[in-house]
Amino acid sequence: MKYFITGTTVSGNHRSHNEDCILLGEKVLLNGSRESYIFPPFICAVCDGVGGENAGEIASKTTAELLSASEYKTVSDLKSRIFEIHDRLVSLGEQKPDLFNMQTTLCLVAFDRYDIPYCVNVGDSRAYIFKDKALSRITVDQSLAQYLTETGKAEKFGIDLKSYRNVIISSVGNPKQYPMVDLFSLGGKLDDNDMIIICSDGISDYISDDDFSDIISRDGKALEKQNMLIDKALANGSKDNLSAVIIQLA
Repeated sequence: MKYFITGTTVSGNHRSHNEDCILLGEKVLLNGSRESYIFPPFICAVCDGVGGENAGEIASKTTAELLSASEYKTVSDLKSRIFEIHDRLVSLGEQKPDLFNMQTTLCLVAFDRYDIPYCVNVGDSRAYIFKDKALSRITVDQSLAQYLTETGKAEKFGIDLKSYRNVIISSVGNPKQYPMVDLFSLGGKLDDNDMIIICSDGISDYISDDDFSDIISRDGKALEKQNMLIDKALANGSKDNLSAVIIQLA
């Protein structure tokens, strides 16, 4: 089967440079938009350099480049590859002090040779699936806000989650711990009107689920929908870099 993939990554209105990076098959994109057709197996991903750490843009770019050079066959191979990339980032940081502690989130969707998609997530970028005219989130944020919610501590102690939503508890490249690699099955092959969307938190943190679903369900091209997601997030006050990838049957 053939797929149509499109991706956009921009620095936004408040950042001087873009620490996001996207992967579309074998193409690594640091800024702008790209559309292409692709046959499986392939990987699409959004990498978001961790703010406040050294060289986030190098971490995201390096991760995307190493993924693009990976020969994807099975999910187990993919998870092993992510740990290898983590070790590579840590090693680079040990060799070059200006790169020490460089980290990135990673949210990817991989289609195997049988057209079966899987999602792998580290951090708080997100993946969604639009199926049967309904939008569902695939991933679970690896963030302090999510942890406080799941454990009930936010409600018990009256914690304002807005202060913790950008504090992630797992990443690729953290020299103090290995990433928590979450694996999600997407339930089988895509149908004609299905879409998979991956985006950085510069988008997902600033768009409600209802607005997100409304934009994705509209008529129009995938690139137009990506631009609408970005414009909506910016209008709602996003000060972060913004990236989105959409995958659908060609």
